[in-house]
Amino acid sequence: MPNLINEGVNLMFVGMGLVFLFLALLVLLVKIMTLAVARFAPEEEVVPVAAGATGSGQNDSLISVINEAPVPAAPSGGGGEVITSPMAGNIFSVMVSAGQTVAEGDVVIILEAMKMETEVRARSGGTVSSIAVKEGDAVAVGQVLINLS
Repeated sequence: MPNLINEGVNLMFVGMGLVFLFLALLVLLVKIMTLAVARFAPEEEVVPVAAGATGSGQNDSLISVINEAPVPAAPSGGGGEVITSPMAGNIFSVMVSAGQTVAEGDVVIILEAMKMETEVRARSGGTVSSIAVKEGDAVAVGQVLINLS
């Protein structure tokens, strides 16, 4: 009789151990799934234009979404237009120089954020009176990039 009781107790402990292991694996699986969903869920509706995009065709809607993003009003020096950064990132390329005339829609700066390049376009025509940034500078949302007169 004592042998049967010992075997029953041992079997009960083994069963409890398996249940505990199963529950621990289940909790771990839930944590992994939660992290995966959080990592791949979209955070913003603004989609940057891929590097090398020409600004024509299917990417036009993406460029217009970025260019129409709300930015805080920036003070302007001489009554001219101020071009501000639509997003935080680094200045990849300055496409204009001081004194150059630009038309509405011309690409004035290429901004890089998370390995994607975004074209910043002039919202109206004018002459570049000053450039407030240079290649490699880090910029914040709404920061003044170029002043037009």
